[in-house]
Amino acid sequence: MTFPDIPHRLKALREAAGLSIRALAAELGMSSSGYAHYETPARFKDAYLPMQMAQDLARILAAHGVSPDDVMALAGSAAPASMRPRPTPGLSEDAARPWVPQASRRDAVDVLIRALAPGALNPGTFEMSRAIPAFGLLKGDIVIVDRKRLPVAGEVALANARTDDGLMSTIVGRFLPPLLFTAESLTDGSIYDVTAGDVAVYHPILASFRTHETHDGPTKAGSPLGHLGGPVGPVVGRLAGKVRPDERAEAVAGASLEPEGPRIF
Repeated sequence: MTFPDIPHRLKALREAAGLSIRALAAELGMSSSGYAHYETPARFKDAYLPMQMAQDLARILAAHGVSPDDVMALAGSAAPASMRPRPTPGLSEDAARPWVPQASRRDAVDVLIRALAPGALNPGTFEMSRAIPAFGLLKGDIVIVDRKRLPVAGEVALANARTDDGLMSTIVGRFLPPLLFTAESLTDGSIYDVTAGDVAVYHPILASFRTHETHDGPTKAGSPLGHLGGPVGPVVGRLAGKVRPDERAEAVAGASLEPEGPRIF
């Protein structure tokens, strides 16, 4: 990891927690400008975050569904066992983690995001930690969410939800107001009510794509998003025909993306 990645990755983790700079700075006991220093590449040029800063961030962000290991990696360390959440049946692993492209590919990825999710007000990217075939998602897929709006009925959403043991976990579910249904809902009854404090943050997944950084094998076709009770959402669409050829070629060539990987949700 090179130092320019630290501010970008820290920002991605904060946004994944659903916190503003002011809110996170307040929890850290810092001024907003003092915290913003660490998210500004032109100002923060150290190779790693200070260890104490990383430990404080890991503790705070863990309460908002962010993996302590992801935070401590910014300090070149790993989270102690006391910071790691206990496994939860069906959710022993967060469904996704914030993803930031390599600096050399950031512009090309931005082109792809605009092409796949042109209506996104504040797009964010997450890498799938495990496959969820019911929603056409494979481990290593990069999903694009809109952090500025809530999902509408039938959309698939990425959410930070509180599990039965009180821990926060990142989940993917179909939104049928006011409930989020995960792929496990039909077998283990894991249903989340967004009005009852079960869910801290939830945003719609707009599209997904794959990169050579996240997998070694060929891309597999996604499944239709019609699980959990019938045709409540659209079928996965391919990128072809939805993006200008020059935009698609530029994005695929610049970001080393799989040509058949991108999907529209």
